[in-house]
Order: sequence, then structure tokens, then C-alpha cells
Amino acid sequence: MPENQAFDKLWKKVANDNRLVLPKDLKHTLFFSQMIMKWSPKTQSFVSNGRLQLASMMGTHIGQIVKGAVEVQMDPARGDVLNIYFVSPNGEWYYFQYTNGVLTTASSKPEYNNAVAGLKRKFAKVKINGKTYSVEAGNSGMYSQFRLRANSAF
Repeated sequence: MPENQAFDKLWKKVANDNRLVLPKDLKHTLFFSQMIMKWSPKTQSFVSNGRLQLASMMGTHIGQIVKGAVEVQMDPARGDVLNIYFVSPNGEWYYFQYTNGVLTTASSKPEYNNAVAGLKRKFAKVKINGKTYSVEAGNSGMYSQFRLRANSAF
């Protein structure tokens, strides 16, 4: 199906159901909609402006507006960096940083942090098409540092 027909079909379903149901090829771990990013000369990065609309997680519709920020840094020396944080409606925060095949993550929920730190090596590090990807436990300092940088970007 041509892209414009698929798009029209998707938005017709949004209008009829009053919610976004993503096609399988667009189901991602985190999907933010209506996110505006602007260049920040101060941080030398693209940073989201305002609250985030968390549309879905793992393909499950969420549809919540949350406090948070997304940043994309283009760093030729260490590689591109993607930083994300958001605070759930009940006040729990989650932080993610991805660079060079490494996802570092942390949360205000000890159960989450313990689950990440306790991942067995075969689940924490995988090789796909010759490239290694891994998950590592972060910490609250990383979250705080990014949140302050994102909030002072403009």
C-alpha cells in the first residue's frame, strides 16, 4: 500500500476510535507524538520543548502527557547521544541514554533498577548483525544532570 494511503487509513482510524493505534512496523518501545525539538545553542543539541505526549510503550496505547525531555546530541568524538527522561503521573521518573550501542537506564523505582542491574549477561548484551548492543544500570545523578541541562537549554 502506498505511504499516503497507509497514512490516510491510519488517521481515519484515529478519528473513528479517538485514539492512535500504531501499525506493527511503527510499534516501538517508546513512541512520543507531537514532540517539538529545537536547537539549543547553550547545550549544542536538539532538545524537546515542553511536555511530552507519551503515545505508547511497547505498542500499548498510553496517551498521557508527561513531564520530561528528549535530547539529541551530535558528537563526532564520542558518537550521537539520545537522552530521554519522563515523570509518570504518579511521580516516578525514568531516564534513558543511548549511545554507541549502549542503553543506560535508571528510575526512581528500586524494583526497576534492581531488574536492570540483575540482567544476566546473555540478556544485557546481544550481538545483532555483527554489532554489539548492551543495557547498563544508570543512577539518579545521571537523571538529575540531564534534567537540569534540559530545563536550562532555553
